[in-house]
Amino acid sequence: MLFLVASARLTAESFGAFTPELLNAALQKHLDENPITFDQLNGALETTDCDQWVNDQHKAIPANDTCWHYNRPKSCPRGYIKYKEMKLVKASIGAAQVNVADGNQVSLVVGDVKMEVKKTKFTVQNGLFPCDGHITAVISGAAAAVQGALSVLDGIPTIGEMVAVPLKAAVVSVEHALDGLCGVLEQLLQGILAMLAQDLENLIGNILPNLVQGLLQNLVGIALGARRLELEA
Repeated sequence: MLFLVASARLTAESFGAFTPELLNAALQKHLDENPITFDQLNGALETTDCDQWVNDQHKAIPANDTCWHYNRPKSCPRGYIKYKEMKLVKASIGAAQVNVADGNQVSLVVGDVKMEVKKTKFTVQNGLFPCDGHITAVISGAAAAVQGALSVLDGIPTIGEMVAVPLKAAVVSVEHALDGLCGVLEQLLQGILAMLAQDLENLIGNILPNLVQGLLQNLVGIALGARRLELEA
């Protein structure tokens, strides 16, 4: 959340005369004349617990039963598999760096990102009876970057024309346990686990850039809030 602190010279009456267009233009003019600096953005990064911010987003891999149905895609492994929602926990960012160029171009790069998949139920079948089990996973080594231009939208400084991309694919290590007497499916399960690891890698490649995008927007908000952006009457 960004807070715009009005100058003492901007009275309630004069504020009422501002249309949304005039307010946006005035704020944009102020940003153009007083661009965000590297020190401000880097200071926001240094005071932010990035690990906690990522964990607070409560990201998860959606439940999937694509390979559970008879008419499943040919890309599915032998046998049938479905799994519950996989919650991503214990996130950590090993390295992060911000940059500011031309006053309004801001960017953020994060690396050595780690997460864990919370214990999740899955079901596999290769015969008459389905077997349940649980999987966990450790995701490590991912990296992503985002950049955009600082502008004003609806009276709020925001980052437009934002581009977020993965820089390095994650390494996914999946562990599993089958319940009861389902150990006979271990050989079948190896192909399924390989599919799950690839799915996780692909999904993290989509989730991480979005997380970095949100984190940069948060850092810009902190930087501008610390500066106490003032609107002159």
